[in-house]
Amino acid sequence: MSNIPTSSGTATWLHEPDLFAAGKDVSSGFGDAHDLMPKMIFEPLQGVGPFRFGEMIEPLVDKLGLIGVPEGDDDVTGWIGYTMLGQDIRIYSEDGKIVSIACYEDCWYKGRNLIGSTLQDVVWLLGPANLSNEPNVIEIDDAEEVVYEIESVEVQLWIRDGVIVTVFCSPEAP
Repeated sequence: MSNIPTSSGTATWLHEPDLFAAGKDVSSGFGDAHDLMPKMIFEPLQGVGPFRFGEMIEPLVDKLGLIGVPEGDDDVTGWIGYTMLGQDIRIYSEDGKIVSIACYEDCWYKGRNLIGSTLQDVVWLLGPANLSNEPNVIEIDDAEEVVYEIESVEVQLWIRDGVIVTVFCSPEAP
C-alpha cells in the first residue's frame, strides 16, 4: 500500500498485488479513463459486456459510439465489423444483428480476465467443457497462434506463447 498526499489529507492506494492478496475483484480496473468504458464481462452464449447476441447493432452504434471497421468485413462470412474507442474489441454483425464478439484486451469471467490466462486456467474456470480435439494453428504477424474451441460455451481461444491473446465468443449454434 502507498499513502498518497491529497488536498484533504492522505489517501491509501492498494498496489495491484495487494488487491489480489486482499481478494478484491479487480475487473473494474484501477481508476483510469478505461474504467468509464462498459465492462467486457463474458456471459457464455449470451454476449460480452453491453453486447447481446442477436441484438440489433444499429442502436448501439450511436449509443456506444461504435465505429465500422472496413477490414472487419469478412469475405467468407459476410459479417460487418465494429469497434469502440478505448476497447480492443470487435463486434461482428450479420443482417444487422450481433453474431460474434472478439475480445483482444478484456474478457472478464468470474472476476478473471481470460486474456493473458493459460488454456488450463480458462478450461478450469469455465467448468466441464468440450475442448476441440485438434487445435488449429494459424500464422499471424510471423508468429503462430493455436486456436482451441470450447463448444459447450461457443468460444475460440487464440493462444500465442502459452497465453490467450484473443477470445472469440458466439451464440449457441442452431
